[in-house]
Amino acid sequence: MVTPSAPSSSSSLSPSPSSLSGSRSQYLFLAVKILLILLILFLLPKLVDGTNLAVVSAASIAEATGVGVVSATNTAKKRRRRRLDLRYLDSLAECEESSECAHSIYEESWPCVSKCMSESCHADVYGSDPLELGEVDEVRYAKFESCAKREMREGGKRAGL
Repeated sequence: MVTPSAPSSSSSLSPSPSSLSGSRSQYLFLAVKILLILLILFLLPKLVDGTNLAVVSAASIAEATGVGVVSATNTAKKRRRRRLDLRYLDSLAECEESSECAHSIYEESWPCVSKCMSESCHADVYGSDPLELGEVDEVRYAKFESCAKREMREGGKRAGL
């Protein structure tokens, strides 16, 4: 059986200078972490806010951390694109629910829906080779969506939206 021995010298009771510097750096690292957490918690309400203050706060955080500055123009473009997507989806839903196009399932009613949304885009994309009932053509659908959104965007600029 092994019995614990008493410390042999008084130097083992006091920490060595190298262990003190290691613990100081650990405490400094912990203090920096706590300060960053407090900074994030302090700025979080401004980041969540839906106004332009969110762009400023994000920019100030990016500038402070050296990550890079968030561009306000990119945010505005994303917001416009989101609004355009919502307008497109609203128009799509209206045409799907209209009395002319509500006669069958989505895949079979797509020619009617696309005509309802934009006759000119329907003619450009599907005019020379119309879809058969139930046919799904992702490539032409993407072309139609792009054309219809372009029309909506140009119509919105003319109407001042």
